[in-house]
Amino acid sequence: MLSEHVLNRTYTGSVDERTQSNATRLYLFAMVAAVCLGILVRALYILPAEFPLNDGGMFYTMVQDLQHTGYRLPAFTTYNDTALPYGYSPFGFYVAAVLEDLTPLNLFDIMRWVPFIVSSLSILAFYRLARSMLTNLAASTIATFAFALLPASFVWLIMGGGIARSWGFLFSLLAVHQLYLLYTRRTSWRIATAALWIGLTALSHLGTISFVAYTTIVLFLLYGRDRQSFFSTVLVAVASVVFTAPWWATVVLTHGWEPFLAAMSSGSSIFSSDPQTRSGMLKYLVQFGVGGGLTYEPFFPLIGVLGLFGILAALTRRRIMFPLWWLSVLVFEYRAPATFSSIPIAMLAGICLTDIVVPRLSAAFRGTDTADAPAFHTKRRSTLAPGSHWVVGIVLAALVCYAGVSTVIKHPVVQTQMRFLESLSSEERAAMRWVSVMTPSESRFLVLPEHEWSFWASDKTAEWFPALAKRRDIATVQGSEWKLGQDSFTQRREQWKALLPCVSTMPSCFENWAKDLGLTFTHVYIPQPVYSQDDAYRLCCKHLIRWLKEDSRYAVIYEKPGAIIFARQ
Repeated sequence: MLSEHVLNRTYTGSVDERTQSNATRLYLFAMVAAVCLGILVRALYILPAEFPLNDGGMFYTMVQDLQHTGYRLPAFTTYNDTALPYGYSPFGFYVAAVLEDLTPLNLFDIMRWVPFIVSSLSILAFYRLARSMLTNLAASTIATFAFALLPASFVWLIMGGGIARSWGFLFSLLAVHQLYLLYTRRTSWRIATAALWIGLTALSHLGTISFVAYTTIVLFLLYGRDRQSFFSTVLVAVASVVFTAPWWATVVLTHGWEPFLAAMSSGSSIFSSDPQTRSGMLKYLVQFGVGGGLTYEPFFPLIGVLGLFGILAALTRRRIMFPLWWLSVLVFEYRAPATFSSIPIAMLAGICLTDIVVPRLSAAFRGTDTADAPAFHTKRRSTLAPGSHWVVGIVLAALVCYAGVSTVIKHPVVQTQMRFLESLSSEERAAMRWVSVMTPSESRFLVLPEHEWSFWASDKTAEWFPALAKRRDIATVQGSEWKLGQDSFTQRREQWKALLPCVSTMPSCFENWAKDLGLTFTHVYIPQPVYSQDDAYRLCCKHLIRWLKEDSRYAVIYEKPGAIIFARQ
């Protein structure tokens, strides 16, 4: 007969095992719910759209260029007729071209759905990374909820331009995961997998490779610092360079290193050589990075603030990886600091809830001192007071509901990046098709921005006009990041900014603008997006249109919902 001690131990063990099994199933269910919720939030922007969101016109043309050359890399892209080097990372273009050739989908549908699907897969990739780095189900599951609902984690990835950006982001998450396991588990075969994902990151979006680079440095400093890790890192770098050589070597043999040098210098950083750009970026990071605004949350930046408090919890327990990682993104990321900040922010939010919020709520219901509250992330079974599980669940559900509802808020008054998740209307596309048929091929258009407060990267009219109208827009910025000199990205961006005030002044404004830059144009294209009557105030250039109609040098050749086009006499 078993002793009473053995019976008690066996019974206690079976209870603990059942509790642990139930907790595991609960967290698995929660993880699935987080993924589904993230997919739903993204789908709410994709499903109503009939056209790719916001940008993607240049990529649309580059996919067509690739098809026209029989899948050989062209020397130049035909986009905007400005001899732009075809130096962009081509992985997403090949995927889009193959899908259009082998499926009933047209290229517009592919540029709507592929970024959405890849962005949804990024949630799973993030969970794998969080599960490895946070080491417990509670924190990694909550972090996955935070990542899935953070607007910054998907806004620029589900746009039409996400046909390249979304792949780069997904592969970068997979690359960081393999690098972390390479340094912490010392398994040599992960050199190959890390090199594969890094190579695919570079082949998908060159601007993303910097994120992988400085993240590798952070991981090495914290988990490496020995001879084996150093040589592993060198092997990963060499293998990645060799893996991507067929692409970058082709570009270098055709154009030299200029396209890559131009692309790597086209972003904004606190290390920029331009004092104005440097000071502006520093102010941006202080204002938004410290304030949690980099999350693009439209109202109170709940997840961003949780991330800030998560820094305190992480530093208290000497887990400096995540604060240091976030800081490195803010300092070194020159292309998309908000997008890549979403990764450490989400993990820090998970740490905050499991290390601070939940233990304090548990202690409050037990009537104990909050200083004695056990950290929820420990391996011990939760000691929440009876009945407090429901309260904690309700609080966490409320947080998820708040973040979820605020994420799908899209209104012009709410000044967040989510207002850019709009696509060209059918009327706007019809106006551009009319231009491609009814105007001479040598025409040069001046496409005006929609508003004085427009942002060049969200100017969907200027992005899509050269692709759909097949005419040159003398003001378009897109593509200039691959050129140096007078047509460099910095020059073109500043020229576009100088054009903004002209949408509400006399025609002499943009005429002097073109004269000072040595540019000529034959037509003026004024976008008139089709909004509801409640949003009629958003229509562009009312006074300018009236002045142009009264000016004998200009004649209206097209005036319908979507655009007004003037020919210059």
